Amino acid sequence: MIEVSILDGIAQSFFIYFGIIMVYNFIFGNTGVKNIVYSLILLLILSLIGIFLGDITSFFLALGMIIGSVKNLV
Repeated sequence: MIEVSILDGIAQSFFIYFGIIMVYNFIFGNTGVKNIVYSLILLLILSLIGIFLGDITSFFLALGMIIGSVKNLV
């Protein structure tokens, strides 16, 4: 039997979302301290939610980034 701890799930989710958000910030030039701190808080929240909801949080993250980008363009 394979046991996966909750802490391991949090760490995996954190680093997956970390990669996504850092690439997003790099592409759109959001490299200020305020944006980095906001991203880290968002990462922590998404990692905790990701344990319970699984892959659907990735969908919500991508959807939120798309909506935010469209709002900035309008």
